[in-house]
Amino acid sequence: VLHVLERPPVLFPRLSLTPRTTLNPTGHPFSAPALSAFRDGWRAWDLITLGMVPPALLHAQPIDLRHKPLFYLGHLPTFLNLLLSAALNEQPVGPARFAAIFERGIDPHVDDPEHCHAHSEVPQRDEDWPALGEVLAYRDRVRARLAALYRELEAGERVLTRRLARTLVMVLEHDGFHIEVRMLFRITAAARADPD
Repeated sequence: VLHVLERPPVLFPRLSLTPRTTLNPTGHPFSAPALSAFRDGWRAWDLITLGMVPPALLHAQPIDLRHKPLFYLGHLPTFLNLLLSAALNEQPVGPARFAAIFERGIDPHVDDPEHCHAHSEVPQRDEDWPALGEVLAYRDRVRARLAALYRELEAGERVLTRRLARTLVMVLEHDGFHIEVRMLFRITAAARADPD
């Protein structure tokens, strides 16, 4: 008998194992999220977007009411960047033009302002989009900004206000939503490709 064991590339700890941190001394699962929760999500997101989507398909738009995969590589860090900047009353990480491209996705009522917010003005031609390396460098700078914020909070150099805590929870939930939706898209696409 041969047993093949494989360690999954991403593990999410049970809520009961929420770590005790300076910001969450009781380890309460619904308190301010630990930086490790963001890093777990980033590993999952990078696996889904960069590990499962071939680079040749980053400019494909498989679903009319969704942007191309490259958009989402810039969208998650932009969401974090803009909300963190608002909560801290600081300037966002640049380049500034990324906010215009990556801020908002597509909703079903995209053409009806009575039902939907304004959407990002995305480039129409593939060659007008930022290069993948530029988007990933931006992503890394935004992630580093969040890590620096956690260092400041843990050192007592910055106060964790209710608004900032709610912003962190909202960003983590937003990331999780996109991870879940991307996985459903991948599973659906795989089922369509191989119905048996």
